Parts: sequence; C-alpha cells; structure tokens
Amino acid sequence: MSQRRLAGLIAAVSALAFVAALAGMTLRIRDFNAQAHLVRWHADPIQTRQFHLEGFPKAAITDGPDAGASASIILDYGGAKTSIPVKRPPVKDMPNLALYDEWLRVLAINEVGLDTPEPGPSAHSVVKPGTGKLLIVVRKTPEGFDPESWGSVRRIEWVFGYYQLKPDGSVATYQRRWPRSDRAEKRLQNESTRLLPDSTPEFPISKALAAIPPLDQRSADYFAALHVIPKLNVPKYKFNDTAFDIKTMGWTLPTAMGALLLFTVAMVFSIAPRRAARAAPSRA
Repeated sequence: MSQRRLAGLIAAVSALAFVAALAGMTLRIRDFNAQAHLVRWHADPIQTRQFHLEGFPKAAITDGPDAGASASIILDYGGAKTSIPVKRPPVKDMPNLALYDEWLRVLAINEVGLDTPEPGPSAHSVVKPGTGKLLIVVRKTPEGFDPESWGSVRRIEWVFGYYQLKPDGSVATYQRRWPRSDRAEKRLQNESTRLLPDSTPEFPISKALAAIPPLDQRSADYFAALHVIPKLNVPKYKFNDTAFDIKTMGWTLPTAMGALLLFTVAMVFSIAPRRAARAAPSRA
C-alpha cells in the first residue's frame, strides 16, 4: 500500500472516530443540561438611602464618621444600627448610593425558574416564592494596599462582607472570599500553616484568607459579589460543574481532539505532492 493511500485510510478512520466522539459528546451535554438544574438568580439593585420591601422592616443608610483612612456607613434597620466599613467615597452625604458602586451594593435577590416544566419557546422566567433575600454586599481589598492600585491588582485576595437583612429585623453578617482553583486553594492552605517569620508580609494575608470560606459557585452570595466588582476586573475562575468539564465529557473529549489532530496530519500527507525521483549519477 502506498504512503498516500495509507494516509487517506487513516484520515477516513479518524474522521469516523471524530464523528462518533462528537455524537457521544452531544448526548452527554444534553443529559447534563437536563439533569443539572442549575440555580439562576435575579437581583434588583437599590440605590436609595431609605427603602422598604414588602415583608421587611424599613431601612435607612447614612454616611458615618471617618476614622482615619477608613470610612463607614450606618445601617438603621429593625430599630438597631449597624456600622459597615466601606471605601471612602469622593463626596459624602449624597442623596443616593451611586458613589458606592463597585464597592457596596444593596440588592434584593430572588431565585428564578421557568413557568413550565419543560424549557421551550413558550417558557418564561418567574420568581420562585419564598426565595427572596435582602443583602448588602461590600468588597474589601487586602489591608495595607492602596485599594485603587495594588489593592485592585491582588484580586484573588478580595474579601466580600455580607449583611443579610432578615424579615424579623435582625442583620446576619458573614464574610466570603473569591474562590480559587483546587491547586491554588491547596497552595493557600499550605502557606497559612507554614511557619513563616513574622516579618514575612504574606504570612498575615494567607493566614486571614485561609480562615475565610470561599464563595460557593452559582450561589446567591457569588451572584451578589459580581455586582461590586468592576466589569473589566473580574478575577479568573472557572466553574467545575459545567457540561464542558472533563468529568462530564469523559472519553469523548480526548477522543475527538486526538481524532481531529490525526485527521489533519493524515490529510497533509495524503495531498502532499510526490517527490521526484532522483536521477542516477552517470559513470564516466
């Protein structure tokens, strides 16, 4: 069998393998999307300093006194006041909260679903009853770094403070940090337990970050955090529960990639021009 025919045969076999892998990949993606039941959220940002949502007490936000280089807002809710540290705004006591955008947001968040059991052209998104949350989320850059320069560069060290306003008038507070990949998470935990000298600047940062739980992907807290991050400055993070994850694709992904590569190489050899035979040297 000639080299060109062999290359053509390999190209045909690899093409069939690619089609088979692509068909299997399509089935796996369809099954994943049908069984995933991924949660979707909708947020209504609140810019006014005084607001009242149905089922919640009245709330009011005023600018608090400055304390050195830091600033704060005062939340008056349910008859109690809560001080919330924030980045100092350019101008204080503005009529609304617009100057706090990308640093602080008041959000009414609800889970949404479809009004029909099966997705389709006639399906519409509706709010699921009983899923409403009233949140104040604040983005905090690493301490000791200018929030406008080095603080904005160290994005995976951002911490988000949450103040959940409950219908009974109480306020639940907690913190979350931006999630990392599995490898980066292990590195952070190792750094936090390593016995470093006190003079090492990374020691207090790693120690504090490791103690804060990371954001759960696709959660309401994750969705809320996106509202206080500059649009062009979102830290890199890939969800691991998508249809294109290797765990979902299984054998179909490497098979399709290998078959496509083999097909390309075989086609190059099959259409390559033949080399002219060298003329035999003449004898004197």
